[in-house]
Amino acid sequence: MARTRVRVKFDMTDLLFRAIVAEPKVRAELARTATAIAGAARTIAGQEGADADITVEHGTRPRGRTYSRVVSRDYDDSEWGTAKRKRVRAIGRAAGLKV
Repeated sequence: MARTRVRVKFDMTDLLFRAIVAEPKVRAELARTATAIAGAARTIAGQEGADADITVEHGTRPRGRTYSRVVSRDYDDSEWGTAKRKRVRAIGRAAGLKV
């Protein structure tokens, strides 16, 4: 089934926002998206010969915003490169970011 994106503009209170992001379905979708990006990033890193330890972290920020994020133990080295390591951008490429 194809997904359709719809933009709706309205004023949202902080309380309403916190209630929405605390919903189990929202948390599950955040986790599903981050897990899919992490899997794609691991594939890209493997194809590029990078030794990246890519995982997913979940949590709630101090003001109540939930998150799921893809992290790498050696993020700076593998994502951006160094004088000795090639720039791979596995997480950014998996997420579809253009940098």
